[in-house]
Amino acid sequence: MTTVPPPPAAGYPPAGMGKRMLAYVIDLAIVLVVAAAVFALTRSVVLTAVVAFEVVVAFVIWEGHAGATPGLLALGIRTVRAGTPVTVGVIRLLPRQLMFGASHLLGLGQFLLLGTAAGDMRGRQQAWHDLISDAQVIDVRAIRRAESSGAPGRVADLSAYIPPVTAAAPAAASPAVGDVMSRRAAAQQTPLAPPAAPAAVAQPIPQATPEPTPPRAPSPQPEAPSASADRGVEAATVAPPLVQPAAALLAFRLEDGQIVPIDRAGYIGRSPRAPEGAPRDSLLVTVPDPDRSMSRTHARFGVSAGTLWFEDLGSGNGSMLRLADGRSGPLTPHQRITVQPGMRIFLGDRTVEVVTNAD
Repeated sequence: MTTVPPPPAAGYPPAGMGKRMLAYVIDLAIVLVVAAAVFALTRSVVLTAVVAFEVVVAFVIWEGHAGATPGLLALGIRTVRAGTPVTVGVIRLLPRQLMFGASHLLGLGQFLLLGTAAGDMRGRQQAWHDLISDAQVIDVRAIRRAESSGAPGRVADLSAYIPPVTAAAPAAASPAVGDVMSRRAAAQQTPLAPPAAPAAVAQPIPQATPEPTPPRAPSPQPEAPSASADRGVEAATVAPPLVQPAAALLAFRLEDGQIVPIDRAGYIGRSPRAPEGAPRDSLLVTVPDPDRSMSRTHARFGVSAGTLWFEDLGSGNGSMLRLADGRSGPLTPHQRITVQPGMRIFLGDRTVEVVTNAD
């Protein structure tokens, strides 16, 4: 039995309040520079306002999908879901951005709103508008410095903490199969005739005229079993009996509360399809994804030796796995990994929880 080492301490380093304010100033400066350039070229206040609004919307979409804006990129910080490295998504981030935009009506209200991050007692430095969308701004450069120095950080290789997928032991050969193979081998082998004894030297005797004898009919030889008949016997004895699928012990819980029992291999995505050659009864799990952050067929899963495995199929936005203790890390595409109850799988902006079927 292999002992799994305990994971290091959890936690993503939050971005400092000063970095967040400076990132906002950089983004604001870009919007003002673009607006000033449009006004200088057109002298139209309406067109200038429209272009400035479009730049702001582009920043909001960018931050929702990639967790970044020009200011955030310049300072090495990103906006993610609290406690995870996964981006928030445009729709989920929208209430946060609307509240932050409304704070501009109070003059310097945006800086006061950012300053509320100092009162976060959990150490995540989440401001009030962050809490609406469960967002957090993390310091990516601090994570990279910790990884390069060998300091404990996030899980980089989940295989050190999760048991690998073990292949089921091959089933023992059926006695019927052994009988068929024995008969086939016996039919193909020809027994060797024993060596003839040396002829003895005989004395010459007077030759007599032999009487003619009637010809003897050849003795009938047994027919060798034909290949088609042998194949028929083999097909009749080798064909496995139909086995009813066992009751599912594990299940996926989607964000809307739906429980999907896992009793066979299948595929998951926003519109999954089983590829050519896959079993016709493959389980297809459709995850509602209005943001289209998932791939159509994002990943596949199955049951092996009583355990549930999961494999990302090279999806566009990738997959993340959060352990039961809160630590998380990315999944390597096309590599199976064992998942257990209490773990959460992030597929793009969507989340699937592994639970027991009794939950």
